[in-house]
Amino acid sequence: MNCCNRNIFGPDERFRGLERSKGFEERKELALDGHGQSLCSDGLSPFPPLCTPLDAVSTTSTRRSALTPEPPTPEDEAELEAASATSPHDPENDLEEDVAGDGSRGLSYKRFLSTIGAQYKYAQPNNWLGGDVPFPMNPSFRPPPPISDAIRQEIYNQFMTDPVENSVRKLAIRYTLAFKRVDAILRLKGLEHSWYKVGNSSFSSYVKLLLNASRNYHLGLQENKQIQYGFQKGMEKLLGVTQRRLSRLQEDASRWNVTEADSLEQDENRDAQRQRYQQHYWESVPENGREPIVPASLEHARNLAQKLVKVEDRQKSTHPLLMPRFKHIKHLRSPRRKFRTLNISGRPPVEIRDVGGKFLDVKDKFKRIAATDRQPGLRIKKHQRRQAKILETKLKHKV
Repeated sequence: MNCCNRNIFGPDERFRGLERSKGFEERKELALDGHGQSLCSDGLSPFPPLCTPLDAVSTTSTRRSALTPEPPTPEDEAELEAASATSPHDPENDLEEDVAGDGSRGLSYKRFLSTIGAQYKYAQPNNWLGGDVPFPMNPSFRPPPPISDAIRQEIYNQFMTDPVENSVRKLAIRYTLAFKRVDAILRLKGLEHSWYKVGNSSFSSYVKLLLNASRNYHLGLQENKQIQYGFQKGMEKLLGVTQRRLSRLQEDASRWNVTEADSLEQDENRDAQRQRYQQHYWESVPENGREPIVPASLEHARNLAQKLVKVEDRQKSTHPLLMPRFKHIKHLRSPRRKFRTLNISGRPPVEIRDVGGKFLDVKDKFKRIAATDRQPGLRIKKHQRRQAKILETKLKHKV
């Protein structure tokens, strides 16, 4: 075997070896003997066969970037091992040795608590991470604070007292809110009051059974959920909700605090508007098993109101005093059709529709008719009193 350093394939076909140890980059020329065994230039360390005598392969070491840190030398490794052996490990020091991803040391947890985190130790209103801006990544977005529970309760009380005078539109204008938001406040407050009634100890078991049998009965009422007022008060403080001064429209709170089922409104329109937000009534029932009065009275009032509405609609079209009939003459006739369209040249078409007494106020009309009927009697009585005074004066002159 020829072990000399002989170049078989020319000067440009020499082989280069890989790194033999970590931290050293050495390039060595290899030569192949006739049996395909690779030997180092010093002829000491054999490598596995790289190629056959007919082929030649060239390998180089991995290129390192200029930004890549150099590996530690054996002297540096020895110093690090000696330092770690002499100093004991303290877990608390880890908080002071936070290292960022780029290798630079950042702010430790202890230092954060003593500097930046000190202002967030206690709860304060509007204490945002971005200072005056609630969302640092979107400083232009500054949502208004929510409405306080006191204002929502005031809106609900005003509506339940007089739904016509304090309608949804008027409440929205009064409190500068959207219509949908006022409607949502009324619905949520109605649900809250129904939960409070069911959770009350004085709520009768009979009404509970009626509510459980109802299809529209909310699942939360069956479970007797408690309303979390503490969380609400805390969030109002943190979000900086302003407590505006309540209006004095309701001087006596007992007017709306009592059960609304005691006296129903005579106007069916008001009652229909109120039923959108509150449909549960309660009544204390004695233990002798007597039937409650409120459900029957509610049903009777509802049926009576529906009958009155039908009678009123019928009177608008058939009552002779409200819709008087007249004889047809040459120049005055009742229209045979309910609507008529007039087409005039040069003008848009005009449609005339006969609505009858749809917009007629029956009560006001009857009051006017009654006042008109009293006028002739008053005139006759006034004339009789005047004639009596004239006769008295004539008798005095004769005497």
